[in-house]
Amino acid sequence: MRSGGLFYNVISFMKLFFKRHQHIKNLNYSRLNAASIKTQGLLIEADGELVGKTPAVISVHGQVLLFHMPIKKRLQ
Repeated sequence: MRSGGLFYNVISFMKLFFKRHQHIKNLNYSRLNAASIKTQGLLIEADGELVGKTPAVISVHGQVLLFHMPIKKRLQ
């Protein structure tokens, strides 16, 4: 999801809060095995525990995490 100004961010947060995030414009769904976070000095939390700081590479083992994706947005 792209970042935007204060108004866009507040509206996006409200849609997330009320489970209407599938209607957010410029929301992209994708599949990945790893994500790279390049921003320096952010705390990383995993399952309620602080596990490190950024920069970091986060990888996911296949078939371990399942996420709900609206049928209209599923990848082919």
